[in-house]
Amino acid sequence: MQKELGIKFIFDMRGWWADEKKEAGDWSSFIYKSVYKYFKKKERNFFADADVIISLTQKGKEYIESDFNVKNTVNVIPTCVNLDVFKPYDEQKRGSYRAKLGYDKEDLVLIYCGSIGGNYRSDLIFSLFEKCSKQNNKTKLLLLTNTKIENSLLKNKNIQSVSCDYAEVNNYLMAADAGLIFYDNKFSSIGRCPTKLAEYWACDLPFVSALNIADMNLLTEKHPEGGLILNKFTDDEIANVINMMTARRKLRHLAELYFSLENGAQAYNKIYESL
Repeated sequence: MQKELGIKFIFDMRGWWADEKKEAGDWSSFIYKSVYKYFKKKERNFFADADVIISLTQKGKEYIESDFNVKNTVNVIPTCVNLDVFKPYDEQKRGSYRAKLGYDKEDLVLIYCGSIGGNYRSDLIFSLFEKCSKQNNKTKLLLLTNTKIENSLLKNKNIQSVSCDYAEVNNYLMAADAGLIFYDNKFSSIGRCPTKLAEYWACDLPFVSALNIADMNLLTEKHPEGGLILNKFTDDEIANVINMMTARRKLRHLAELYFSLENGAQAYNKIYESL
């Protein structure tokens, strides 16, 4: 349609999808070698032909511009969060959901929200929990996921796994003190804009991450109050995590600034109007 009718073509690539599938092990067999090559070829074609390219991250934009010699056509529109669903921190909701989960007022709760497995580093989740528990025995881990967790991991009375409806996720986030974001640090991470980050900040929850995921270093340099990126899980870094969890922060304005649906819609409208 672009070539025959002059229709404008927007390539909204989101993340590096083919690489995510390969790196997660979903496309590990020899059968998928040709599938991967096919989609990577189409990706190159799309970069060359698109009137506008949309990347989730600034790091992804920089890579596309440098490696594919694409200029003036790459826009960054990050993952957005519905701020009508993910509410600001509410002390009453926090109290009721902590009671529901059996947490004391003094407990420090790490929460992980989303799928486990593939490109998601569950080993780092449990490693962080263990190290935090050694420094503060009131540390708890809440896994908010539909992924089935091994029973052996849930034998620890300080670890819980809960599945809930989308509309209820924000209530569980308010019951926590820090949200976890752990991905494998592979090539496709340059295109990751974690929905978790937007949801955590919308509920005034700081994050903890261990890897250089796309633009998160850039965001924490601008807004250090928003969370921590750990390098080697040293005792000092773990102490910083504990300290961060003991202080309630106002972070919703960061979600409004970077990840609101309104801002995302306006960015798309500008692109449509420019074409």
